[in-house]
Amino acid sequence: METQDVRKSFILTTTGNYFNVSLSAPSLTNLLNDEALNNFLDSGSCQLLGALHYDDSLLLKNKIEASNKNEKLLVFFKIKPEVITDSNLQNICVSSMIDSPLSSLYHSLQTLYAPVLLQDAEWSKALDPKLQNLVTELSEGLGSLLRKTSSSDASTSGASQNTMA
Repeated sequence: METQDVRKSFILTTTGNYFNVSLSAPSLTNLLNDEALNNFLDSGSCQLLGALHYDDSLLLKNKIEASNKNEKLLVFFKIKPEVITDSNLQNICVSSMIDSPLSSLYHSLQTLYAPVLLQDAEWSKALDPKLQNLVTELSEGLGSLLRKTSSSDASTSGASQNTMA
């Protein structure tokens, strides 16, 4: 993939690495002039770019849609509504969504945000106690929902296995 555009290089290299796609693969190089990519980089009003690996090709979209379970999605989003330039690439956040948005949110909250916001001396002092409670409630609620979903999926697959036996 050859481009002088550092912004496109950053997005496409990150996408290729995440999905284990060679940087010289046509599925990646064909995205250099992708409409969704250009919209994300060149429009201050476009805040989101999602990358999906589908049938040996990569798809870029400016909207995240409900998808199949177990689908991996790489998401780029802006922390400020602005055109992306070489000098403000650090204003792009990168996240992955695996299995479901609920699962990804729960694991990000549990592993990254809750420990920093609730246990770090500096951050926990700065965070209002009501917000600390909300973070805890959200984490517990998501965990409970995921456990319910997981156990109902297991019982459903168990029931279908029993019917096939």
